[in-house]
Amino acid sequence: MSNERQQHFNENRDVIKSACQELNIKTHDGCYIATMVYGSYEDPEVKVLRKFRDKVLLKSLPGILFVKLYYKFSPGFVEKTKNIRTVHVLLRKFLNPIIKLLRHL
Repeated sequence: MSNERQQHFNENRDVIKSACQELNIKTHDGCYIATMVYGSYEDPEVKVLRKFRDKVLLKSLPGILFVKLYYKFSPGFVEKTKNIRTVHVLLRKFLNPIIKLLRHL
């Protein structure tokens, strides 16, 4: 990697790290909706989504903002829909193809 490219990488890393700290995003935060849908935080599908969050989303400012919004709204959504099986089925149908794609990245 050239010195100029390395410097750019380091600057971006520092900006993203700072943004994560400001927004109080931690990589150990839960995948609320996926855990509800798949039944366990340790489910293989949930692990794929967590890996994508940590390795891709938290590496860019738009991804960080998405994660922040997710953590703001998903706990309430889960609380309201945790006993509605139809919602779980629909979400699983939505998430399964995404997870299938992410496994091949």
